[in-house]
Order: sequence, then C-alpha cells, then structure tokens
Amino acid sequence: MNINPFAHDRLAIYSENRLSGRYLDIKNRYNNDCRAVAVLDPLQVDDLMRILPEIIVSQNVPTLISTLKKILPLPDILLNFNFFHAAACMRDIGIFLGALKRYGVEPLEVVPELDFILYTLANITNMPPRDTLLHYTVWNPDNGRIRTYTGLPDEMALIKSVQMSMSSLSNAIYALKDLYYTPLEEPKYALLSEMVYLDLKNVIGGIVHAKKNVSPKVFSIKLRHYYDSIKLNGNDLIGPGAVEMPFFVLDHILWSSDCMDNEYINFKKTYLPFITPDLRNVYTTFEDKPSLITLLCSELEDPQSMSKCKIDAAKRILYICKQLKSFRMPHRKLAEESYQHEDKHSNKGSGGYSTDILTHIIDLNIAKIKSLEDCIRLRRV
Repeated sequence: MNINPFAHDRLAIYSENRLSGRYLDIKNRYNNDCRAVAVLDPLQVDDLMRILPEIIVSQNVPTLISTLKKILPLPDILLNFNFFHAAACMRDIGIFLGALKRYGVEPLEVVPELDFILYTLANITNMPPRDTLLHYTVWNPDNGRIRTYTGLPDEMALIKSVQMSMSSLSNAIYALKDLYYTPLEEPKYALLSEMVYLDLKNVIGGIVHAKKNVSPKVFSIKLRHYYDSIKLNGNDLIGPGAVEMPFFVLDHILWSSDCMDNEYINFKKTYLPFITPDLRNVYTTFEDKPSLITLLCSELEDPQSMSKCKIDAAKRILYICKQLKSFRMPHRKLAEESYQHEDKHSNKGSGGYSTDILTHIIDLNIAKIKSLEDCIRLRRV
C-alpha cells in the first residue's frame, strides 16, 4: 500500500508524451501572464521602490502618506488600464496599504481617494479591491525591481518560495481537472496522474525553500503585520497570505467538493475571490459534483466491474493524496513555529486565518484518504 506507484514510471513525461503540449501551454500561459504584470511600472515607481523599505522600517508614516498621494493615478489614466496594468498598479499601491496598517493607520482614512482607485482596479481585474498574494509574489518583479516592505533576505525568500510553487500548482489543478473526466482504464489516466504527482513535487520545493530561508521569528516579528487586513467601507479586507494559494481548488476536485463540513466550506468561500478568475471558474465547475475520491470509491465498491487497472488507478490517486499531505504537515509546522512569537491574544495568520484551520483541513483530508484506503484494501485483485 505504501509503495510509490510512480517510482518506475518515466519522470520526463512533459517532453516524452504527446499529452504534454496542452499542459506546457497552460504553464507557459501562466508564466507569461505573471511576467506581463511583473515587467510593468504603470506608476513610474521603480526608483522609489528601491528606497521604500528604508522609509517603511523607519516608521516614517507622514512620508508614506504624502508619497502614496503623489503616485496615485489620475482617473483618466486609471480608466484606460488593462488587466496587466491594473494588477501592477494594485501591487505597488498594496505595499503602501500594508505599511500604513502596520503602523496603526487605516489607509483610506488618510488617503480617502483610494476608495475610487481600489474599486476601479478591482473591477478591471475581477479581483478584490486590494493587493493579494498574487500581487505580492508572482506579479512582483525580480532582482533590482522587487517590491518589499523591509528588503530583508527572509522577505525575499518568502516571496521566492511562493513563486517557486504557484505555476506548478496551477498546472496540477488543470491536470487533475482533466483526470476527473478520464476513464480509469485509459492509459491517459496514468499519465495525467503522474503529471499531478510531479507538479505537486515541485510545489513542495517552495515550502522547503521557505523552511530553509525564512526565520519563523523574523516572519512573526518583522514581517507578519505588514499583511494585516485593512478597513474598506466598514469591512475588514484581508491582506496577502499563503492561505490564498489555490490548494483548496485542488482539494475541491480531489476530495472536498462533496465535503459538508461548514467550517471548511466557509474557508473555501472566503478565499475564492483571492485567486485568479480562471481558477475560480474551475472551482465552480465542481460545485455540487462528487469528488474524485468519491467517484473512485464508487467504482471500487462494484465487485462486478473490478479490475487490476482500477486498483492501480486508485493507488495512484492515493499516493497523490499522500503527496499533498506531505506539503500540509510541514506547512502547518512552519505556521505554528512562526506564531509562537506572536502576542498570545493574536491567533490570526497572514491572510486572516487561524492556524487551527490547518489542523482541521488535515483531519478532514485524512478521513477522506482513509475511505479510499479502505476501498482499495477490500477490493484488491
């Protein structure tokens, strides 16, 4: 049961298999879109962003406010932005939002014109009216143009860890989506399973990078509060956080589309607006559908149609589940280590969530994995 079903498979299917073209196209489109935002400087603040961390860490709030007012786009320019320019604009304004809130200032109280600007940018991009994890990481320029709050190596490593993971995670979601509709007996099923497995393996590299290069103490004390929520028309709007990574879309297809746990349903609905519109569409496609694990268990419960091919397919999905678990366990540990240094009255992580939700998701996931394990054990052929 614990043998890796991918151990003897080709590990170069992206180049060897004719299916690979579609997924390389998906990955290339994702990477190209990220670069298209990252290269832009619609507010002409590249030079400013090189010195902004010095202003931020010196807690020079008056300079932050006056500088933000100077760089805001005029309405006629703003209304002509396309998606990429709007995303880059929100990225750069977002650094000011987080910095001001870090020092106890609600941005819209001191710069009220932000109300129109943030909602206009949100309408153009079909995303929330503030910066998200996407703006802060994969849409952030590289090298000398990077936008940071502190300029610390830990902050740059944190950004890099997400950049390392997001493209592969997106690819895994699309491969899993196609896998869902593929008959278990088709050779394509094994190939798609391997694609998901390999992409998740790449995703785990991001958490390893963060573990090695981001001090939990530095994150908690020097970084975390730049990601706090801001007030927008009386409502709290969460800031960038790892919780906004679309793992819940992968989960949704794999095991949780039919999960009736209200806490987890609310969790998914909370973070759905913070992912790209195309991945939101993938998520909604699987609402009110049985999850992939549920479908597999139904197949395995029919002894009349049992075959080694079906058992092998189920074992592949089981190993993907365990691969996903191998991400969640270290992520939970990393989060818990980071918040050991928090004020004891603060139980919210970056992105506005409690670290307890990570344990809750793992518990739900383990229960679903066990149901698949039980079906495989009972139906071995």
